[in-house]
Amino acid sequence: MALYNLFLIDPRGAVLRRLALEAESDGEVMSLAGGHDDGHDIEIWSGERLVAIFRSEKKRPSQEG
Repeated sequence: MALYNLFLIDPRGAVLRRLALEAESDGEVMSLAGGHDDGHDIEIWSGERLVAIFRSEKKRPSQEG
């Protein structure tokens, strides 16, 4: 098992929350990450290695001022 960190990212790029998950492989952790999509982008890291970035499919409000 390997330890992975999932970071939920807000529209400005700030980290909202970090979740630690254990998984057998990158593929398994990517599958598990889908259950944490609550309208935010997700970055998956294994140590210093970026595994994947998932962009939220939910429409965000306009950032226009």
